[in-house]
Amino acid sequence: MNIITISPNNYINPHLFPTYKETFETNGHTFTDNPNECTHYFLEVVSGTVNYTSTLNVVKERNIPIIVFDNREFHVMGTGKWNPIDLDASIYFVRTMIKGEEYPDNVFPYDWTYFNGCNFPPVSKEELFNRPYDVCFIGVEAPTRKSIIDGMVNDGRLKVKYKFNDHLTRLPHYQWINEYRESKLFLECDGGGLASEKFLQLFSISPMLKNVNQHKMAFPFTDGINCIEFDQDKMEEEIEKVVDILNHKEWLYDIYIGGIDHMKTFYSEEAVSKYVLKIINNNL
Repeated sequence: MNIITISPNNYINPHLFPTYKETFETNGHTFTDNPNECTHYFLEVVSGTVNYTSTLNVVKERNIPIIVFDNREFHVMGTGKWNPIDLDASIYFVRTMIKGEEYPDNVFPYDWTYFNGCNFPPVSKEELFNRPYDVCFIGVEAPTRKSIIDGMVNDGRLKVKYKFNDHLTRLPHYQWINEYRESKLFLECDGGGLASEKFLQLFSISPMLKNVNQHKMAFPFTDGINCIEFDQDKMEEEIEKVVDILNHKEWLYDIYIGGIDHMKTFYSEEAVSKYVLKIINNNL
């Protein structure tokens, strides 16, 4: 493949196409800026309107495969059910697919790689176990997040550290990371849609407390093995489960290391690139 990659307004998403470059080139593929030379067209979609200058017209006239990477939000506070962009694409990679919904055969789940600079060495068992807070969340307020945090705070058995902010008042990244170092668990929870970036940044800081949702992931996590899942509809029962795990140092630490191993196995730049390449090779 000789690939051209286009994102809205020529913005380069650092968590998407640049992460494929090394693995793709190692496997004999190339990248180009010339739409008249490319053999495959990678397109990132982040809104319902597609306006990608004349490059798209050239590619469509040449009738080469279009592979769409759809980063729109669906479900929860997003746009509802997924609908394809009118491009006659050969393959769609959709970041927020929904469990139980039917999709065409050329639609596949995917996610970004874990973020550069976030693969920190694991802390010791004693350091993790002795942190002052049980659960931490710092981010934008959303109904599911508020419901779970309010439930924990009102129950009183878990010591919760949380701050609701917006995109204009977010902390510097290093400070945001360090805030989570005071907690045994980080909360990964629905915001505007089903996908969040927290697990891609915090996986080496602490184990993940993940709300049960309808997000269909390419490489899902497993409750009690590499994360702790939390069903807000069973608040008291789920808090009891979290308390039980936090009281067992070995179990808590196994989940922590299991989460790190899962991320390194499936969410590294090489792993995600090979996943994308395999689907393209098997379907084109």
